[in-house]
Order: sequence, then structure tokens, then C-alpha cells
Amino acid sequence: MDINESNSIKVKKKLNEVQVGDTVIFDKQKGYVIGKTYDDNYIIQVQGSSHLAKSNEVESVKKEEPTQKPPFKFDKLTLQNLTTKALFEQYVRCGIYMGSVPVKLNNCYTKYSDWNDAENEKDISVLVEGSVSLLPKSQIRILEDVNNFANLDNYIEGVEVDETGEAISNVMINAIDYTEAIGDAEPVRIIRGDGVSEPTVDTVPKGALKTLSI
Repeated sequence: MDINESNSIKVKKKLNEVQVGDTVIFDKQKGYVIGKTYDDNYIIQVQGSSHLAKSNEVESVKKEEPTQKPPFKFDKLTLQNLTTKALFEQYVRCGIYMGSVPVKLNNCYTKYSDWNDAENEKDISVLVEGSVSLLPKSQIRILEDVNNFANLDNYIEGVEVDETGEAISNVMINAIDYTEAIGDAEPVRIIRGDGVSEPTVDTVPKGALKTLSI
């Protein structure tokens, strides 16, 4: 290979650095390459006008390399603004009492916000053995600590996984439920959300969750 041929290859490589569609600087202005002539000159569009430019008159604007982004987004600021309502509106374990005597302590649930906002003699909905009943608040006692299920500080970042162990969504996991769960089938409270829509509270088996925090 002679010197002239070598120089020719270098020139071609340099010309190929700018392609049609690239953003370039021409005559101290930003423009776009919209075409290329047979003699390797460029047709540049700058502010609606087209210009013919030689390769040495065109400076390529480097494109930013795409950065690897996590597959799921969970906006903490949005969470803090939107989840308080969801956390207080979840169903929690409760007991039915007649005075100080417990009548029903198992398989009994009520929406915490309904119980918390109601006057003592106001009827609230209670889910008992899968059936809904209306009972005065004075007969209902919450059997869970509100700080355990409604305090956002007790929720940690994690993912929900499918049967193969592949992550399918980002979630916030109730750390107390997670650490106290005996087996993979034990229920754990989570907060679902994508950083855009309002988060919701759900319960899934511990085996369907993964976290690096615990």
C-alpha cells in the first residue's frame, strides 16, 4: 500500500465521522446534516437555510452516550406526597368487642381511615370471615400498631419477582412484615407505584419479593 492510498483511507475515515442526520457546527452555528454530495461535501441545514460545506468546515457535535437506567422508576418525593392516604386507607386486623369482652379476634378487618375518622357510635364497615358488617366504632379495636403499617420509614426499596425470579416491578416493602414473616408464603405489605400514578398498598407472599436492604 503506497502513501497516497493510505492517505485516501484516512480521509475517507474522517469523512465518515459525520453522517446524514448528525448535529454539527457550521460557520459557528449549530445545524444538521441533511445530505451528502458525490464529492463528499455536506448539505447542512442551519435555521431553515441549506448550505454546502466541505468536510473541514464541519465540526461534529458529539452525541451523549445513553446511560444505563434502572428498568423501573420509583419517585421518593412523589411517594412521600401521595402514599400517606393509601397507607391509612388499607385494611388492618381488628377485633370486635362487647365492652371489654372480645367477641371476634380472627379474620376480622376494617379500613383504618374509616375507623380513625369515625365518631365512637358511628357505624363502620367491618370485614368478618369474608362478609361485610356494619358495627359501631366503639365495638371495634385495631389490633395492629399504626406505626408498623402507616409509617413510610418502615418501607424499604425492593422488587416484586415472577415465578422465575425475574423482577417485574419496583415496590416498597414493609420491613417489619418482611423480617417477621416465617416462610415464603407469609403475607407482606407493599406499596406499588411508578412515580406517576398514585401509589397503592397491596399484600403479596414474601417469596414474591426481593430486597437488598435486609
